[in-house]
Parts: sequence; C-alpha cells; structure tokens
Amino acid sequence: GRMAAGVAGLEEALELRDASPRAVEACAAALSGSDTDAWDVAEIFEKLREWLRRDLGVTQKLLSEANLQATIVDSLRRHGDNLEVARLGAGVVAGCCQRSNHNAEIMVAAGVVQELLGLMDRHRSDTLAQDNACVALWRLAERHGGGAEAILLQGGLAQLFRAAEEHGHNPFVQVNVCMAFERLLSRGGAPSDGMLEVANRAVQLHPSNMQIKRGAQRLREALETPVPAGLPGAGLAGAGGKAFGRPPAQRSPSSSAGGVGSGGGGKDAAGSSSCSWQRPSAGWWAQGGGGSGGSGSSGSSSSS
Repeated sequence: GRMAAGVAGLEEALELRDASPRAVEACAAALSGSDTDAWDVAEIFEKLREWLRRDLGVTQKLLSEANLQATIVDSLRRHGDNLEVARLGAGVVAGCCQRSNHNAEIMVAAGVVQELLGLMDRHRSDTLAQDNACVALWRLAERHGGGAEAILLQGGLAQLFRAAEEHGHNPFVQVNVCMAFERLLSRGGAPSDGMLEVANRAVQLHPSNMQIKRGAQRLREALETPVPAGLPGAGLAGAGGKAFGRPPAQRSPSSSAGGVGSGGGGKDAAGSSSCSWQRPSAGWWAQGGGGSGGSGSSGSSSSS
C-alpha cells in the first residue's frame, strides 16, 4: 500500500505546475528509493528544473527543507551513466546553487564536483551535458562553501578547457566556460594560462554573439586584475599548476577557428580534435576525479 501511495504521490507531484512541500517530499522519497530507475530520476530532475526556473527562491527553500541537496548528488552518482539524467541533473545542480551559498556548501560536501567532472568524462561528446555541467561548475565556483577550491583541486579546469575546445560550435558552452573561468580566477585564484586564448577563440568562432562578447570581456578584465593572496589557487601557477591539469602551450593564433564551427570539430583517427589546442601530452584532462554524472542548466543554455 505505501509503495502504491508513493507512486501516486509522485505522479501527482510531476503534474503540478508549481512546487509544493508535499510534491517536493514525494520527489525526495522517490529519488532516495532503491527501486527508482534512471528514467524516473530523469523525469524528477526535469520537474525540479522546471520548478527552479519558474520560482528559484521558493523552490530552493522547499528543496532545502526536504534535505534534497545530497539526495540529488547521490542520484547523479547512481544514475549518471544515463544521458538524460546527466543533462538534467547538472541543470538541477546549477539551479540549486544559483545565489545559494547554503545549497552550494551542502552539495560540495556531498561530492557534487566529482560527480559533475565524472559526467563530463562519460558524456564527453554530448554538447548539452557539457553545457549544463559548465553552468553548474560556474554556479558552484561563485558561491561560498569551497566550490572553487574543489573544482581546482579535482582537475575541473582541465575539463572546462576540454569542453571549450571540443564544443566550439556551441555558443552556450563557450560563454559558460568563460564565466566559470572568471569566477575560478577571482574566487579561487586559478592559474590563468590558456584562458585568454579560450576567450579570444570563442569570439572568433561566434563573432556576432553578444553574450560571448560580454563573457569574454569579463574574463579579460579578471585576467588583468591581480589575484588576491590567500586563495586556494594562488601560487600554483608555473610548476605547481600541473595539479590543476592545465593545457600545455597553445599553438600560434593563426590556427584560431580550426574547423570547429560546423559541428563537433573534426576528429582524426587518433581521436584528437582539429581545434586550436596542441595535442596534449599524456591527457592533461584525464585528471578529473572519476564519478558519475548529472546535467541541465540555468542562465544561458543550449537546452530549451
């Protein structure tokens, strides 16, 4: 009987236009249930995302009261191999953490950064998953609670460089990577090598996109601002910067738009991308923690 009631409660919840305490509790119960499959999780994530977009403040409060932050991360861990779970889950994380230090802190403590980086590895060719994960990393980096530090220490910079390189055709990935870099610089003291090239290439690939122009400009300004002492990344440039898995030196700017504009950026037989980065030695991006995925996005996103 209780199981049937739970299912009925969830079906009812998923039909509601606006979040309510009961609906959010039904979602929480379903997400923490051992027999919930990936498609149920995707459906719940889609609804949470819709509620977050419709009324961010109210939905965040309800999610917090239902202690959903760690449950969401755990669902990504268990079901992130599923592409829809990955895409939508990263979007839920982004929405949960937007302007909320409280949620960001709990999610970072629950291991959300490892899950996001894991999903970026597993769904590397999916431009929506990459975009939504970039937004989530950006939102985590701009809050208190250790997000920027966790992203840097777990190899997240390398994942962002890789997303920018391999998804040059997607303007949303480009702007969201620029925003994440800007926050990681100003809040985390990230080493800046290669960031200016990403901003310049994004503008070259999408010359008429105003959002990219603004994002690239913000990143350039951050690159010209001295990093405050005492941030986790400060002093890790140079030899120590290897810990963050940054790309090696770039090729000359003449290779700027390297055949990316029309889709995925052609791959050669070795799987290297014909973009403006040099082929890295020993996979500098493989350092992000393994984990399992999530997706979805707030702010600018290529998902409708």
